[in-house]
Amino acid sequence: MPVLDGYQAAQQIKTQPQPPIIIALTANAFEEDRSKALASGCDDYVRKPYKESIIWEKLAEHLGVQYLYAEIQNDESCIDDFGLTAAILLAISSPWLQKLHAAVIELNSNQVDQLLTEIPKEHRRLKLAISELAQQFRYDVLMNLTQMALEDQPS
Repeated sequence: MPVLDGYQAAQQIKTQPQPPIIIALTANAFEEDRSKALASGCDDYVRKPYKESIIWEKLAEHLGVQYLYAEIQNDESCIDDFGLTAAILLAISSPWLQKLHAAVIELNSNQVDQLLTEIPKEHRRLKLAISELAQQFRYDVLMNLTQMALEDQPS
């Protein structure tokens, strides 16, 4: 940050009448970094790389939220409206599929859009289905489908 570092920003934020919960997310791995974060007003500390589940646990712990999870029975239950299956994704190259999977996990819509431009014309329906899912922010469906396709690829 140009004027303040994250710890200084946390200190200023915590001076507000109703300060929010602040969870430091950092690449710093030393114990003194954790101590510094907590001393500056952060309510908790998470080191990179982290598992997504850690973030959800921290939010539940500090905000008291509870999560309801919908069970997805199989790829067909989510994609009937889009005409896309993990098997159809196997028509695309493995490196491209891995890039799409990573972009979806990161919720990187710009990268997803860029990858859509790389789909050959003969796979126009595939491109339209992925595009529709992305436009509707159905990254959950895309993540499940790309994961299944990657697992189903021949070794």
